[in-house]
Amino acid sequence: MEKYLKPERLHLDPSQPDAADIWTHWKKSFAIFLDAAGETQQTPLTDRLKFSLLVNLVSPTIFKNISDVDCFNSAMDILDTIFIQPKNSIFCRHLLATRRQQTDESIDQYLQSLKTLAKDCEFRAVSETQARDEYVRDAFINGMSSNYIRQRLLENGSLDLKAAYNQALVMETAQKQLASYSRTNAVSASTRAEETNITATAPSTPERIVAAVACCYFCGRGKHNRSECPARNAFCKNCNKKGHFARVCKSSAVVAAAAATNPGKSIIASLSTHNFSESLSRSTLCGRIRGKTVKILIDTGSTENFIHPDQVKKLGIAISPSTERIFMASSSHSSSTLGHCIASLRLKDREYHKVRLSVMPDLCCDVILGHDFLCRLSSIEIPFGGSLTPLTVCGLTAMNNIGYPSLFANLTSDCRPVAIKSRRHSLPDSKFIQSEVKRMLKEGIIEPSQSPWRSQSLVISPENHKKRLVVDYSQTINRFTLLDAYPLPRI
Repeated sequence: MEKYLKPERLHLDPSQPDAADIWTHWKKSFAIFLDAAGETQQTPLTDRLKFSLLVNLVSPTIFKNISDVDCFNSAMDILDTIFIQPKNSIFCRHLLATRRQQTDESIDQYLQSLKTLAKDCEFRAVSETQARDEYVRDAFINGMSSNYIRQRLLENGSLDLKAAYNQALVMETAQKQLASYSRTNAVSASTRAEETNITATAPSTPERIVAAVACCYFCGRGKHNRSECPARNAFCKNCNKKGHFARVCKSSAVVAAAAATNPGKSIIASLSTHNFSESLSRSTLCGRIRGKTVKILIDTGSTENFIHPDQVKKLGIAISPSTERIFMASSSHSSSTLGHCIASLRLKDREYHKVRLSVMPDLCCDVILGHDFLCRLSSIEIPFGGSLTPLTVCGLTAMNNIGYPSLFANLTSDCRPVAIKSRRHSLPDSKFIQSEVKRMLKEGIIEPSQSPWRSQSLVISPENHKKRLVVDYSQTINRFTLLDAYPLPRI
């Protein structure tokens, strides 16, 4: 058996782009070796001997995947599952149809790459009608103008022309309805506020309708000269820029911008839904307020606690006047509270006193408990009945116990301070450096220091960009720094 050439020891990462090809070649070489060994002994090799040879020829990392089995065939099936991923014939045909010859690629190389791609396309004998439908389906997917719809179609392992058409039609209709719904809400919410910014004479009533086609990019109305546009001198209430209304603003929504500038605002993640009993039943439980049973939703995405106004009336709780803007989970909807109340809440035979509940209409449950209440507890468990191990969500505050890493831990043994002479700067660059240093000192970005090291400061002016202040460390600390290697997979 020793005189026959054994396959090389298998060191293979399943995430490699060519892992399937390497494994297929190694598997074939190993099978030839086993056949040759069996012919030498003139008797078929036993299953145990084959498994022993396999264990000797794989790396410890690969052996972990087959350490629980003792059968050769079972081990090979497990390794096939790990290294050979199922092919998506629809996507493979898309790659074949869109493959183009590269600049430095010869005709022979181009044809060979097409034949290689064709191996995974699962071509089979079909009728004339089936071949026509498959060709139309491939052209239908390749010529799709919407990248999102094409992506969803390519996720299917197998797909005929009729199914592709129905799925694409449903997604296109949903996109059109969503765009119409968002445009209608944006116009109705901002029309009155924007009219106060109009400095020119407003057009007549029929022209105030926002047209989907042939409309002004700055005010959203019918086409007209820029000098006659009512939004020419108006300020957008979304991005605060001059020259357009919020209804046609390409920036993020008004509510999203307000939430970004006011991070302390309250947020509620649970929206009203008709399928509440099915979708959120696992995170609901019954509690008691003033001796009456209420349905409570545990919402880890809400910052505050909320109660429905109908329940406030039934329980006879006094409402304190307060108004707070609540932003929904979609960041494009918001609502105002009707006040707040203080009540005692009983959950699982335990009493919680002085729970602040904001009164908010149109809730999906009687009471919603958010982080304001959950922060009283050390943890909360919500069973979902899945087969995987529990997932523990750890906040960033847990990192406070981690020590600060050393900035200069990976330095060579011959490291020594280096002081670089100053270069001469032009007068504008010198003034720019002085102003930037003062600004960064004021904002706490940098701080004064006394050090034997000295690096050169430079001013760069990229094309079509403003000036930037940079520091050249190439001749100082970078000369003595041991670089870390972070190999990345092929994107």
